[in-house]
Amino acid sequence: MKVALTFDDGPNNTESRTNDGKRNCDVTNHLLDALKQTGVVATFFVVGNNVKKCGDCISKMIKEGHLVGNHTRSHWSGNGNGMYSHTSHDASAILSDIEGCNKDVYKFALEGELKREYTPRFFRCPEGKYGKEIEEACKKTGMVNVGKYDLFAKEPYHVGWSSDDNSWKSEITAEQIQNLVTGTLRDAGDKDLVILSHDHYANHSQAWTAEFIRKIKNDYNIQFVRIDELVGKRDNLEAGEYLLPGQAIESLDGKYRLVFQRDTNLVLYLEGGASANAKWATGQIGGVGEKATLTDQGEIEISNKSGLLKKFSFPHEGGEWKAGSRLVVDNNGKFKYQTL
Repeated sequence: MKVALTFDDGPNNTESRTNDGKRNCDVTNHLLDALKQTGVVATFFVVGNNVKKCGDCISKMIKEGHLVGNHTRSHWSGNGNGMYSHTSHDASAILSDIEGCNKDVYKFALEGELKREYTPRFFRCPEGKYGKEIEEACKKTGMVNVGKYDLFAKEPYHVGWSSDDNSWKSEITAEQIQNLVTGTLRDAGDKDLVILSHDHYANHSQAWTAEFIRKIKNDYNIQFVRIDELVGKRDNLEAGEYLLPGQAIESLDGKYRLVFQRDTNLVLYLEGGASANAKWATGQIGGVGEKATLTDQGEIEISNKSGLLKKFSFPHEGGEWKAGSRLVVDNNGKFKYQTL
């Protein structure tokens, strides 16, 4: 089975306390170390205000192959009366909150070890909420709303995951988390799962140890994947979709990343982390508020609020472009047009 392991509400590299008063440091870094030891990739839906406190985690996540997603800047639910409550959806505030998280991730990725532009392309709303204001904000920011796919949802406001390990509860123990996860895997059969966990309490890092990850991986024959692999948006753009500066698509083997950047527009990078070299790039434009959109004719249009700035076609392999096709970066770093 494929399992997308996802962590919300982090990052947290501050000192935390367990229920018995003992100190536990570096919750997110502990998780990252356990994932690295086991060769497992995950998705971190981060909160912008937490990114500001521990931005070093962002470069580490990206470098080690994890997906960094947007979980808003504030995570303000207000106990049912806040921005993401069932009854109060302030469209302008939600848009600002999503954009704010993107800006925070972009800033710390650019200033971190990789010195590379990175903007989240995948979004999960706090508490799995979903509504028209949220969807409109995602469209305006180029976000792929995980909730939109209604992954195994059982009720309208509970979307984006198939199993909740209850790690949002401060009182839950590591053993209880492990038991919940094991029970879910045992009952799932060969069905793909999205597991919701969190990295803002000390007990979380005690639950997701390297030993536990290895055990469930072997016992249930799990292929751990990032959530973008389950929703089919990792390696392609469909006509009408676009990238904002720092957003990317990449080959499934992780060797190549096509990134829309402010200074050089679209750049194809080879594998290599901080030492990666650009293989191909468009001409210079630069500017704020731009986006790169794939058209029905198979061209990329660079535009801003004032209109079209530049239009060009990719060097590519494959047949004639047809509406409904998509742009794919294959495992050799080449662009291919595929008809769906």
